[in-house]
This record gives sequence, C-alpha cells and structure tokens, in this order.
Amino acid sequence: MRIERFNNPTAETLPEIERALLEGRQTVAQFVKPSYPPAVLAELNRLSARYGDRLQVRFYGHDDGAFDCAVLAQLPDVESLSVDCLSRVEHIEHIADLK
Repeated sequence: MRIERFNNPTAETLPEIERALLEGRQTVAQFVKPSYPPAVLAELNRLSARYGDRLQVRFYGHDDGAFDCAVLAQLPDVESLSVDCLSRVEHIEHIADLK
C-alpha cells in the first residue's frame, strides 16, 4: 500500500491531505520541527476524527530543541500517533491523556 506523506503541513497543504484520505490512501502528516499552527492541528484533529487510523500524525526530528508533548492536547481525536526519533522530549505525561 502506498503511503502519502506530508512534511510540516500548512493550511495550504490541508486540502491535499484530505484529498488523499478521500481517495483511500494511508496518509501521514509529519512535523520535523516545532512549527504547528493551531489551525492546522485543529484541522488534523477533525480529519483524524473523520478518517480514523488512515491518518497518522507524526512528530519526529526536532534537532534544534525538545518536542513538547503538551501540543498533543490539541489532537484529542488522533487514532494513529507517532512520536519518534527525538533526542529530547518534554511533558511526556500528556501522552497518557490521549484516548
């Protein structure tokens, strides 16, 4: 199965992400640096609620600093989450708050 990956998604790429999901493709929205606009996270959460585990939200890299797991509070409906390849993580307890 082909996996469609979107690096550091923005408001402009969100329609492409939804199109991939509508076409039945497994889709990954991945952030390699700490830049996640709240509106983008809100839309990814909406898409997660609609498409379930066909949309994976991934946080990785962040070579210039730590990943703050507090951002996960903005994704309460995510069913497929990947938090990997990180040197430093802060507020890891927020992972336990997810459904």
